[in-house]
Amino acid sequence: MRKQKIYLHIQESTRNGEYDTKPEHFTAEGICNLFQVKRNTISHYLNELYEEGMLIKINTRPVYFLDKEALSQKHTRPITVKKFASLDEMKHFLTQNVEQERSEDVFEELIGAKGSLKKTIEQVKTAVLYPPKGLPVLITGPTGAGKSHLA
Repeated sequence: MRKQKIYLHIQESTRNGEYDTKPEHFTAEGICNLFQVKRNTISHYLNELYEEGMLIKINTRPVYFLDKEALSQKHTRPITVKKFASLDEMKHFLTQNVEQERSEDVFEELIGAKGSLKKTIEQVKTAVLYPPKGLPVLITGPTGAGKSHLA
């Protein structure tokens, strides 16, 4: 019962865009004060809703939780990310051009994509696109070379 009330509160607040004007409506502490329930109980329910895929998490201090469906409807864009590092990152994600995002070759953004990394990028693309499910790729190199970024 409480979990459903909490979810409905977050859903309505997200739909109204209150994450800019009333950010406390999206934190465990703020909801705790609103519903007069222990903070750890609220936090437990919020994390359950997050794990169920109903909420997205803004991983700042304090942590914010917003309704995934309400954001998708409000911005007419499917939310494919479960967690953001900041509200600004989420806002940037929501305002990006979806068609541009789909058509861009993300590898072209790498430094050296048309030079020193050209052959490596071609090999990675070939391995990933190999039918039916791609091939495993092992990326090696010294610390700080950008292995994680390439992956």
